[in-house]
Amino acid sequence: MRVSASNNEILKTFARNLNFLMEQHGMNGVELARRIDVEKQSVYLWLHGKSFPSVTNLQKIVSALDATTDELLSSVRPDGCCDVEIRSDTAKEGTEATVPLPAPVRQMYPDGFVVVMDDDSMNLLFPEGSYVLSQPCSPAEPAGGVYSLAIEGKPTCKQVRTLSNGYLLSPLSTDPTWHAQTIDFSTPDCPQVEILGRAVWFMPPFRWSC
Repeated sequence: MRVSASNNEILKTFARNLNFLMEQHGMNGVELARRIDVEKQSVYLWLHGKSFPSVTNLQKIVSALDATTDELLSSVRPDGCCDVEIRSDTAKEGTEATVPLPAPVRQMYPDGFVVVMDDDSMNLLFPEGSYVLSQPCSPAEPAGGVYSLAIEGKPTCKQVRTLSNGYLLSPLSTDPTWHAQTIDFSTPDCPQVEILGRAVWFMPPFRWSC
């Protein structure tokens, strides 16, 4: 069964969960196709979010994977996580990435997005490589907290304080070479800065240790 573009999220969710459950069972597309008696091409389309199975085939998949319909269709992954958008460099068009975060955290911040700290400018709070969850906010909100922002299109996090005509961006780092930066919108060479959201939670990089 084909699904319209307006249901793209359903296709992506189903494909993600199907891939996960098949991996858990050590099953590839050829084996699933054989077990539920469908063409291999059909399974390929399901796994890549291109189409959705009929009700009959959906029930066959549930049986073959010893799963439930909810496990295949829920926005919460079978491992209890939800995929959250990673804001990448806005100059790199056409890129899309996600990171799995605990479902309870996602439910607290349903509109949140993730910024990856790819330097040590905030390592007193976030180790380099951390995934920082941010909640969208008004550009006028910053008053001394930690925010995600885009500087010349590149997302990062900084301690932000609003000035009369700009921002003061301060690092929180053990590296003394990082310095506070004053963004003055009245100067002609002022870098483009966009406040994206307020940092609300973070996850250290995988295999990180103190």
